[in-house]
Amino acid sequence: MAGLSAELSKKGPIFTDDAAFIREVHEGVSLAPNMDPDFEIKRLIVRYKTWSRDFKARLKATQSSLKASKGAYRNRLEYSSIQPTPPSPALSPAHHMLARQVPRPCLGLTSAPVPAPSGTP
Repeated sequence: MAGLSAELSKKGPIFTDDAAFIREVHEGVSLAPNMDPDFEIKRLIVRYKTWSRDFKARLKATQSSLKASKGAYRNRLEYSSIQPTPPSPALSPAHHMLARQVPRPCLGLTSAPVPAPSGTP
């Protein structure tokens, strides 16, 4: 993209300067005895149209490439956020349902020491 921008900023002033010089020669402001302004302006128009057509084609190719990469990135994000992770083949669906539940503390276990049975000799 930076290359296209640099080319546009470089070629634009060149065409403008060439057209201004041809106009000056046509009006007699500048001297160019071997130059035919009518022929040169036609040649400049052909050069500009050819460059413009080529530039537009490269710009469209860059644009479609950017859209394709953006679409692929967007699809990858949408697919990863919508699709659930596939279950492991070793576990049944019930195990996956249990794994998704929030673990609850077990109420029957305490951290206090267990007393010895009373009937020991």
